[in-house]
Amino acid sequence: LFDVGPLGRAHVHQDKLNLVLYGFGEELLFDDGGGNYDQSRFRRYAISALDHSVISVDGAPQKRRNTPENLVAKKPVEASFSTSEGADYAEGVYDGPFGNKAPATHTRQVWYIRPDLFLVCDRMNAKDGKSHRYQARWQVDTLLMRDEAPGLPGVLRSAREKKKADLVIAPLFAERVKIRWSSDEKTPEMRGLYVGRTPRPYRPAVTVTHEFEGPGEQLLVTLLCPVRSGSAPVLRSVERTGPRSARAVLSDGRVLSVTVPPTGRPVWKMTRGGKSRALSDLSDRSNGRAQLQKPTKVWPGRPQVKTPSSSEMSLRAVSRLRNS
Repeated sequence: LFDVGPLGRAHVHQDKLNLVLYGFGEELLFDDGGGNYDQSRFRRYAISALDHSVISVDGAPQKRRNTPENLVAKKPVEASFSTSEGADYAEGVYDGPFGNKAPATHTRQVWYIRPDLFLVCDRMNAKDGKSHRYQARWQVDTLLMRDEAPGLPGVLRSAREKKKADLVIAPLFAERVKIRWSSDEKTPEMRGLYVGRTPRPYRPAVTVTHEFEGPGEQLLVTLLCPVRSGSAPVLRSVERTGPRSARAVLSDGRVLSVTVPPTGRPVWKMTRGGKSRALSDLSDRSNGRAQLQKPTKVWPGRPQVKTPSSSEMSLRAVSRLRNS
């Protein structure tokens, strides 16, 4: 699930561009729903951007104002969704304040490459000509993260006990990203908490953080791979191939090459055994190789969402009109 909609009437969670990811019938990147309806610090954390898989700027999270114009969309939101047999694509933009300022625009572009890979490109564009520090948070329903394999710096896999699935998180430009994970932290700020609607205000989980900084446009490109628990490493290698490109070699022999052009959608190509498939020139036109439906703007609504089974994963752009 990819949230690109307004705050929603009476719901008001600071979670635009949040990702919720399922694999093999289980929630891996979670949205805990905000916890109990009380005035506790756990509730304040759970409805804030800090408890969602989004990005903060200079330590400040998203902070859309609870005003009528921000609650319900009166026209299509700035987002798109496209689909084909081989891949789904969704894109959304957050151009609101981070804390009390609006120093940058966040554009999130998400590819679901069938059957099992999610490619997330986060573009942070400074609006004031200054250098900024960005922190991406990935909220993982686990108690522990471990290295995916030797020789893969920064590539982490969840270690979920008595579960069917784990999640591999691989930053493709790892040499410029500071990576850490935290569980059950409550000071100096909260991280790694699943705030549910139970008598106990929370249970431990994990927050993985990717920090990067700089002026102008800054890129974070992340590969998310749901895998069977206890399975062998899914990645053999990840390497930077250019200023805006990288390559990931998977254990089954597939090679994913990714390039992020200055504008438009990320370009990827998958090769295996001399065969390849690609969805390349995707700036709202087809070049003969890409058979995507024309991108459509997204209206708020209430889609019926079911948890994917072990054989199905999907990506859908969700613009939620929340009335509860």
